[in-house]
Amino acid sequence: MSYWGSKKKLATDIADILCKVDSDIYYEPFCGMASVGVEVARRGCFARCEWSDASADGVAYWSAVKRGWLPSASPSSQARGEALRRWRRV
Repeated sequence: MSYWGSKKKLATDIADILCKVDSDIYYEPFCGMASVGVEVARRGCFARCEWSDASADGVAYWSAVKRGWLPSASPSSQARGEALRRWRRV
């Protein structure tokens, strides 16, 4: 999923740097859509990956994915996102 703050285009470059760190655990404090964390996990650079985020929307998204939900493959829009946020608060 792409969004305004995405690091998707930079994920491989960032992972190149992170995979050189001498550690068994990767901590991702700002998970968002997890482009970097997914790339690091895909490479198997760390024995364990811990992801977190202060964004309630990001946490809800990844919690749903963990339970088996998969996002729609169709493109979204800012208006659709705002509508879903309003619906979620009701």
